[in-house]
Amino acid sequence: VSRLLTEPVPPLDFAETARDLVRVLEERGGVPLCVERARALEARAERFAAARHDDPARAWECLRRVSRAVVPVDYTLGDRFGHDPALGQPPLPSLVGGDGDPRFVATRLVRAANRVAFALRQAVDAYDDYLGA
Repeated sequence: VSRLLTEPVPPLDFAETARDLVRVLEERGGVPLCVERARALEARAERFAAARHDDPARAWECLRRVSRAVVPVDYTLGDRFGHDPALGQPPLPSLVGGDGDPRFVATRLVRAANRVAFALRQAVDAYDDYLGA
């Protein structure tokens, strides 16, 4: 906790988060675009961790953007305006199947996969903006 409060750039490890996302996605059948973007996120996060941060405010902004993209898809079923139950959930809860008509479940899962892919692209874009890629 002291490092989080005292270092100019917080030691947030989104590379580890990305590796966890890849593992979970592959366990669930591996939506190719999501897996590809999670791997890209891992690579960018590793580059960010190894980079020199001459402008801490800019680095914080990058991490804020990455956090706002990745955390909701990893921990919630919906968007920032919907409230999830205060119960434990699996990683990437929106990509867990459900009950009901298989056609509706399939449609919901496609939309959820699109949401995850979009969020991962936003996170990668945040790193690219920072790293100048």
